Amino acid sequence: MVNLGEPGGILKASVVDEETGEPVTTARCRLSLMQDANTYISLSVRTEGGIDTPVPPLPLDMAVTAPGYEDVRLTDVLIERRRSNTVAIKLRRLPAVR
Repeated sequence: MVNLGEPGGILKASVVDEETGEPVTTARCRLSLMQDANTYISLSVRTEGGIDTPVPPLPLDMAVTAPGYEDVRLTDVLIERRRSNTVAIKLRRLPAVR
């Protein structure tokens, strides 16, 4: 079990296909401390395409990946104590290989 520190707030995210708006249920989200990328948690997106997790009140890097899609990276994600923040992630499909 990885401890990212004292809980600050709740990070909520929706992960959807940029074109269709459908949930990308194969996506994974990695949250790491900005000052120490080796301290992280990795989460699977739920069937409705969402993430809902407590996070420390520290700046985080967020990386979202899914097979067949471009990776998305957000830096300096900060959720204040006792607050909740929702992040909308739209994944772009990779071009088809011919």
